[in-house]
Amino acid sequence: MNKELFNALGISVITVTLNQKDNLLNTINSILQFRSANPNFLIEHIIVDGNSLDGTVELLNNLKNPTIRYISENDNGMYQAMNKGVKLASFNYLVFINAGDIINIGTVSIDLVNKLKEGLKDEKLAGFAFSAIYKIGIKSRLIKSRYVTPSVPIMPSLHQGMLYKRSLL
Repeated sequence: MNKELFNALGISVITVTLNQKDNLLNTINSILQFRSANPNFLIEHIIVDGNSLDGTVELLNNLKNPTIRYISENDNGMYQAMNKGVKLASFNYLVFINAGDIINIGTVSIDLVNKLKEGLKDEKLAGFAFSAIYKIGIKSRLIKSRYVTPSVPIMPSLHQGMLYKRSLL
């Protein structure tokens, strides 16, 4: 892959968590595997913990990876934590991945990167929606991204299935 192609597409992955140590570890590992599969892709992982009491803070303190940054402090819920992550982000594009969610470890295709670069030139475009699979208990459900129109102004996908422009978020 062409490193210059990815330089403009550095992505900050933001994970908010509270007392989800085991689930958080699965998420961290999936993002590290994704980075290994895509060595030229610039990605940082920002973890915003709500001052967990289940060993999450100890897990975070033992991380020795410069691409993972975290804070652990009280907050007023998930949305305040998400906004903290946005403020900590280094890159202009953001993805939210909840504790327990995983990112596909496949390689990023040049076609996808070119599509993103082309679309993200549009000053009015807030981001891209992708289809996402999530699990509730033992059932999995595919949520397909959908188009947003003035007559149907709904979120185009799950917030975990969105790549956002930081400047417009």
